[in-house]
Amino acid sequence: MRHSKLLFNLLFCICITSLGFEVKRANLHNQVNLQGVITTSKQHNITCSMEIDQLEPIVAYGDHVESNQPLYRIYSNTLTQQVIKAFQQYTANLHESLLKAQTIEMNEELLKIGGLSRTKWSQDKIEYIKSAQQKEEAEQALIKLLEYYQLALDDIQEWSAFDTNAIKLQLNDRKAYIYAPTAGTFVKSSNKDQPQPLGTLIPNNHYVFEAVVDEYMISDLLIGQTAEISLTAQQKQYMGYVSHLLRQPTGQHNPTQYKVWITPNEIDDEVILGMHAQIKITQQDSAMLLIPLSHVNHIDGKNYVTVKRNNQLSIEAVTLGDTNQNMVQILTGLQEGDQIVQPN
Repeated sequence: MRHSKLLFNLLFCICITSLGFEVKRANLHNQVNLQGVITTSKQHNITCSMEIDQLEPIVAYGDHVESNQPLYRIYSNTLTQQVIKAFQQYTANLHESLLKAQTIEMNEELLKIGGLSRTKWSQDKIEYIKSAQQKEEAEQALIKLLEYYQLALDDIQEWSAFDTNAIKLQLNDRKAYIYAPTAGTFVKSSNKDQPQPLGTLIPNNHYVFEAVVDEYMISDLLIGQTAEISLTAQQKQYMGYVSHLLRQPTGQHNPTQYKVWITPNEIDDEVILGMHAQIKITQQDSAMLLIPLSHVNHIDGKNYVTVKRNNQLSIEAVTLGDTNQNMVQILTGLQEGDQIVQPN
């Protein structure tokens, strides 16, 4: 009897309906509001493992620096000696490698005419490869040391004619520095495990806003979702996107918490590590059937809509999905193009 009464009431509502709506597919937009803090996805630890007499700071912690800008002036007799030793080793290995290359070239001709066994030629080839590898290793070691002076191999070709004292004079005139590997912000190092930590360089293009979400929220986030970022202190806004979902739990929490990185599309020099921000992430699902919430009748825990087909009104049960403000997703019960009306 009660069911009949409910059905009668619903039919009565249908008789006084208005405001028709065509069921269409559209995107459902939701927003997730987060609290974030500026951190970095990449950093360069500035260290020096050699014995140094003195380091003279050129820039202060917190300064913005350009690529190859000096950070420290180096005073070190050890560095000078290492450069000279590395240069001598490289020169010796280069000479050895050239000699073995010439030997291989001559032996190839002998091999063709039968004047050399293939076994001997193979042994010489192995020796040549070994010497070439040693030359390459010595070259890389020298290049790394020359970086303190911003010198390249082509800049020191004349050293071959110099004695040790003359090379020392060349190096002392040049002066040695520790340079910034890229443009960014130079900050105090927090990594105590590094030998002689001198600082950390945060590249300009590697700032991220880090936020924390719980296990119920992380499944709603996707890489690439649009984010609106508002700096709390500076009242500035930036646009960005969800770049990383770090699925490693952050400590012991209930519910479990996870870190999310939001990368800004662009950022200016006024942004400083540790600043806080309000973040709004827009969730956009794939196109789905949407109707206004006002067109849904809720009766006995079930959901119904009034459908108009061929100028006739009928009641259809529907299954609802996600909602956003005034719209709701239809999972079952309607098709795209159906006409529905709103009961008054």
